[in-house]
Amino acid sequence: MARTTTTMKKALVAGLAASIALPGLAAAQIGGFDVEIPKDDKAAKPKKQQIVDVRLDSSWKGPKTIEDAMRLVKEGGEIVVHPGVYSPEFIKLKKSVSIRGIRDEYGEAPTLVADGGCLSVASDKVAARVTDVVFKASDATCITVSKGQLELADAEVQGRNAGYYRPAAYGHSSVFNSAAASSPKSALVSIRGGRVSIENTKLVGGEAGVFIKPSTTGNAFDQVSLRDSTVSQMTGAGVVMVGKVDAMLSGNSIMQNGQGGIVYNASGHARMVGNIVSNNTHLGVFIEGNDLGAVAVEGNQIHDNTSNGIVVRAGTTILAGNQIGDHAECRVKKDALNDGSSAHLAKPPINLLADAQGVNAFVMKGGCDKGKPEKKKSRRWGLFS
Repeated sequence: MARTTTTMKKALVAGLAASIALPGLAAAQIGGFDVEIPKDDKAAKPKKQQIVDVRLDSSWKGPKTIEDAMRLVKEGGEIVVHPGVYSPEFIKLKKSVSIRGIRDEYGEAPTLVADGGCLSVASDKVAARVTDVVFKASDATCITVSKGQLELADAEVQGRNAGYYRPAAYGHSSVFNSAAASSPKSALVSIRGGRVSIENTKLVGGEAGVFIKPSTTGNAFDQVSLRDSTVSQMTGAGVVMVGKVDAMLSGNSIMQNGQGGIVYNASGHARMVGNIVSNNTHLGVFIEGNDLGAVAVEGNQIHDNTSNGIVVRAGTTILAGNQIGDHAECRVKKDALNDGSSAHLAKPPINLLADAQGVNAFVMKGGCDKGKPEKKKSRRWGLFS
């Protein structure tokens, strides 16, 4: 009997030792009986959600950054950002989502502080929409699109110069450099490809406002639309187009920029319709077309820029229905042949498509050919019809 008891004790000890040494086994023998040993529970994967809230409330147990929310949201879902100023992060959109801010009781949108960049889209599979947020940029480019689709609406992008930059009083204190204006080191929005729509958005205080320079050519998908937005207080130009572009600029206010309002040193297709281009250092619109494609400049108000209203150096430009106000100079081309006449406009490499009456009203307007601004008592407008 004693021997039997000793044997059972040994078996029990051996079974316990085995169960301790092999915790991963599903079952073990204890005292001669099979006993189920439960496995360690693995951390459950978070369930994907169609709508994910982001809050800064101390009591909020959910995500407090866009990056955390991106892990939870479904493809095609929505991230809702509640009011507040969010810690620096660089949002790299790798799925199609909507990011929507909720404004506070004062109408202020949530602010997303940049960590180097603010947001990027770099995949043909991504179609994103971002609305009602403020991006606070660093020295680097804030929003970058190279592939895919991005719609930015009812938003604001603030550069470091927002609220502080003051343009030079007179553009001739420094010479306009088209090469420098066409190659900014950074931009609030840099578009290298893809389909981009910017609407009712304020871009203020960067080096360049919108820099359009597609990295590929001949892609019919690549297209840029800038509508009903404000581009202001850039140390460089407001909107810069380089390379083969397909762009539509309509209903924008482009003003108080340090190297001109709109700089087109490109080929492809561009239309500038119904914009206000004013109070820019150097010039309002600079055009140097690089192919046979025509640039259309229609129904714009271009006034009070410190040098010329429109400068056309090369390519084909269609001028129709524009109102040209006071400038220090207001020729189409400053170093024109037959100074002060419109005869040079038909000479290569410039082809200006406008009726003769419109051209003459613009070029020969009193005071413009002398490089002096008109008196401010009554504003006079020259109309391209």
